[in-house]
Amino acid sequence: MEIAKGINIGLLEGKSNWLTWKYKVTVLLRKIPFGLDLVEGRFQKPEAPSPDCSALDRKKFEKDMDSFNKADCDALLALTTNMTEDTLQKVMRFSGAKEVWEELLRLYDGISEDKAYDLCMTFFGYQKLAEDDVATHMSKLKNIWNNLKNEISKDSSGQNYNLPEIFLICKILGTLPENYFSFKSSWLLVAKADRTVENLTNQLCAFERALNEKEGMSCGNQEILYVKETAKNSKVKKPKELICKYCNGKNHIVRKCPKWKADGRPPKPPHASANFSEGSSQMFMLAETGEVLGSYGDDDSWFVDNGATNHVTPHKNVFKTFETFVTPHSVTTANNEAVEAVGKGSVEVEAEAGGKRRRIVLQSVWLVPKIRKNLFSTLSAQDSLPSSIFVSTSKTCKLQVKGEDVLVGTRSQGGGLYKLALKTVYPNHEPVDINSLTTRDTLQLYHERFGHQNKRHVRSILARELDINVKLDSELCEACMYGKAHRKKFGTRPRATKPGELIHTDVGGPFLRSLHGNYRYYVIFKDDFTKFRFVYFMREKSEVPSKLEQMLEETKVTGHIVEELLSDNGGEFDSEAIRKILRKNGIKQRLTMPYTPEQNGCSERENRTLIETARTLMHSRAKLPQGLWSELANTARYILNLTGPTTVVGKSPMELWTGKKPSVKHLKIIGSECYVHVPKQQRTKLSKKAVKGVLVGYENTEGYRVWCKETNRILRSRDVIFDEKPLKSENKLLPERQTSEDFEVDEADKSETEDDSENEDLEDSTDEIERVLRNRSTFKKPLRFEDLVMEAITGMNEYKEPQTYYQAVNSQNRTEWEEAMKSEMDSLAANKTWIMAKLPPGKKALRCRWVFRVKTNPDGSVDRYKARLVIKGFSQKKGIDYEETFSPVAKTGTIRCLLSVAANEDMVLGQFDVSTAFLYGDLEEEIFMVQPEGFEDGTNRVCHLKKSLYGLKQAPRCWNKRVVDYLKKIGFKASDADPCLFIRQNGTEKVLIALYVDDGLIAASSTKLKDEFLEEMRREFKITTKAASYFLGVEIVQEDGKITVNQAAYVRNILQKFGMENCKPVSTPMVKEDKAADQKTKDTGVPEEGPKFPYRQAVGALMYLMVSTRPDIAFSVGVVSRSLENPTESDIVKVKRIFRYLRGTADSPTSEGKTA
Repeated sequence: MEIAKGINIGLLEGKSNWLTWKYKVTVLLRKIPFGLDLVEGRFQKPEAPSPDCSALDRKKFEKDMDSFNKADCDALLALTTNMTEDTLQKVMRFSGAKEVWEELLRLYDGISEDKAYDLCMTFFGYQKLAEDDVATHMSKLKNIWNNLKNEISKDSSGQNYNLPEIFLICKILGTLPENYFSFKSSWLLVAKADRTVENLTNQLCAFERALNEKEGMSCGNQEILYVKETAKNSKVKKPKELICKYCNGKNHIVRKCPKWKADGRPPKPPHASANFSEGSSQMFMLAETGEVLGSYGDDDSWFVDNGATNHVTPHKNVFKTFETFVTPHSVTTANNEAVEAVGKGSVEVEAEAGGKRRRIVLQSVWLVPKIRKNLFSTLSAQDSLPSSIFVSTSKTCKLQVKGEDVLVGTRSQGGGLYKLALKTVYPNHEPVDINSLTTRDTLQLYHERFGHQNKRHVRSILARELDINVKLDSELCEACMYGKAHRKKFGTRPRATKPGELIHTDVGGPFLRSLHGNYRYYVIFKDDFTKFRFVYFMREKSEVPSKLEQMLEETKVTGHIVEELLSDNGGEFDSEAIRKILRKNGIKQRLTMPYTPEQNGCSERENRTLIETARTLMHSRAKLPQGLWSELANTARYILNLTGPTTVVGKSPMELWTGKKPSVKHLKIIGSECYVHVPKQQRTKLSKKAVKGVLVGYENTEGYRVWCKETNRILRSRDVIFDEKPLKSENKLLPERQTSEDFEVDEADKSETEDDSENEDLEDSTDEIERVLRNRSTFKKPLRFEDLVMEAITGMNEYKEPQTYYQAVNSQNRTEWEEAMKSEMDSLAANKTWIMAKLPPGKKALRCRWVFRVKTNPDGSVDRYKARLVIKGFSQKKGIDYEETFSPVAKTGTIRCLLSVAANEDMVLGQFDVSTAFLYGDLEEEIFMVQPEGFEDGTNRVCHLKKSLYGLKQAPRCWNKRVVDYLKKIGFKASDADPCLFIRQNGTEKVLIALYVDDGLIAASSTKLKDEFLEEMRREFKITTKAASYFLGVEIVQEDGKITVNQAAYVRNILQKFGMENCKPVSTPMVKEDKAADQKTKDTGVPEEGPKFPYRQAVGALMYLMVSTRPDIAFSVGVVSRSLENPTESDIVKVKRIFRYLRGTADSPTSEGKTA
């Protein structure tokens, strides 16, 4: 390909250089005729003409085909010749350039969220490389920033998000090295309008040039003191030549000098120029001479300089300690007048701020006699107190430490330096000059005299006991090196953020040969993020490579990719066989340093946890032989994966690794006696149907591993009966030989339905888990009306309902649940709820799940099994996927009124339920959903919703609007008192309907009117009808012209909930009040029992019962509801009495008759 000849764009190595490679190869494809159009699908393969076409059409087709083949060949060559062999292996199955390009996009471009996440991590984690200058560093950072902005702007919702430029500015400033500290401080003085990335780039480049020139100008000890601008209206004349008189740079003047702007625009006369003798120590002070070199100020006054790197004073008598410079330091002011600094030391001051007085010792204060004022450096203060913040306005300033004012200062309206509320504390002796100390008084001498104690401690003793101040040095003591050398501290390594990112591994053993398998070693692999473990048993250490391959294959099944393997440098890991496997799978290997097991502490600690757990299980019930160590270690692995602690609170390692919540209901006590059913194929007619053994492990969630003491074998079976009581006597150790036997078992009942369970930590592992405060998000919130309705409805349902599709198809009621799901899918298809389509670009498909419910009759028996497909509407966004969501339901009072009218007028009651009600609502928004679990068609298509579906935020409103429109169409009117009470009246005949979502309660003047209405509903909706016997958790009985209602199931439910199910019944809900005793109780405050009893929840549950069916407790509930904020012991007794009354009257119905 001549076009790409000689062009080197670099090889595609993977995701690490995908963005830059993609940009380069896109440019290269543009140079190829039709190359970029071909891979992006705009230039397609021409369609073959029909056999009877003309010769001209045939010739045109052949020409177009030649152009397409040439472009495809050139584009394919441009792509494949610029990638590594490993990358090429992934696309070799494709023959066309477009297919190769699409595969590369799928592998490395990913979805927008993933790219944005990776770019965010790269941007916020980026640091300046030592070899990069400012221009290179900022160029790299801007490139990452631009990619991040472009990616975030591709929001799937169609909205554009613009990242504020201040993020980039703060990131640039945060990655600058320490010698740019003064620049970062001076940047805050730049006007807000000038704080742009372009201005920052110019100033940083100028500052870098100034730093380089300064380093080449002097080889002595240099410190720069930046002082804020103090003089006003100083004008700078334009020089005749374009040479800056401030930084000596070319092609700009002082007024446009970025360094001058960064330094706060201090006055700089154009004729000032610094001349220094070669080799002298210098110090630059960018201060106005008239401000700090004028008349002497008093010794106590201190003025703020928020750009200075050191404190300055002209008074030697204020120093507590002092060190004379061997060679005076030359200080150059803003107008190039040179002054000398003769030394430095410490000065004690007293500060007054926030109504407090405190003494502060200023370190490294420079003595400059010709500077007539004390200057306080905020930069020096912030160096010594990293948590401090300097805040200033036009008139005041303050230095804050952890939000508390430490120093405050003020200045006049005309400007000038801030004057601090600071006074000098004069020492009671002449300052000690450290350079005047004799040789034998040095720190090293006393360090040796004091028995080689810590030099910092020796220094404090000299100052306290001998009044000798010495400088802390870094001189090594040879004797200390020989006697006190120790290992360096181990830092904290960043944890992995996703499964497979880092795997810890180690080998345990040798152990006594196991009874089953003759194993002596095991190798453990532990995921750093999920804490999920793999344990494989081995006869020799040489089996580690094969176990590593086995682990990698099992990991691929779950969809995770191992990126890094951390192990010690033992021979089983530091081998060519291991490295070959890791290279093949693209995995990075990390080995610890020799004799440094702490670097692989996770695996070391896991070894201890695994063996300690196995040892504990060995002695928990039966005294098992040591030869079962491999069985018990494998059991420990299984239990820890199922229930062990993780980095995500509330989730187990198994759930994080597989994405599915595991069940713990099948767990039994290891070592407990059990009886294993013997299949009929393995026994005679009169032999035992079960054998006795001891539980030693599990076969996933379906079976158990039982050690048979009589045959010394491991039995695997799911038909096991356990006796978890403590064994009466210890078991004797059995012979050390053992074989394994698998039983073929008969089909029996399925395992119990899985249930949620909390994770528990190992007792021995609690020393590694930090003590944390309670998770306030798990606190139970007060019940609302809807919660109480649901509690009443489900109060009589004692059947276990599966939580997931997997649980449903593996439960003992599998057939019923499958029929319920099929019925739901048939309803969805009949209603034309969706059409199958490909997901459009830029759109997201919402996920869905199955919800299973057992519908019961009033007596608690099963009415039917119901499966509902629910879309996960919590991921919807307002204004995009939905607008309005409000949908009314009938009030409890409305339902009681309807029953009362029906009883008084001898009306006929009925009840109906609209099947898949939400599916009748018409959608106005465009919404896509993934295919339901268990009913996928194997394609990548999604469901384009045409009708409303359960779970959508707007589904209740869509359904309510549809049913209300239909009821009005057939002659019903909504009541003014309740929009969900509908009335149709024709003379003396009338029909009343109370609608609660998709459930309806009917009261009609006659059976004929009721049946006519139900037939009208069937024409429009699919409904199920039955007698009005159980509506919203309320049992309804109509007989002899009287209607009675009852909530016995709900009463029993709340009694159990609040621990009153076994209380002693009473005949009245309350007794006469003793007001004096009540007042005395209130005066004593909240009793000890008060906070323990859920008073507010109990009153709320009683209030719902009162409103629904029990007006006989209305007065009592009204009394106890007065003390919701501060219940006393007397109030709690009153609530419990109401529960005792309900205990004796739970089955007492409330009548709704003509006398009511």
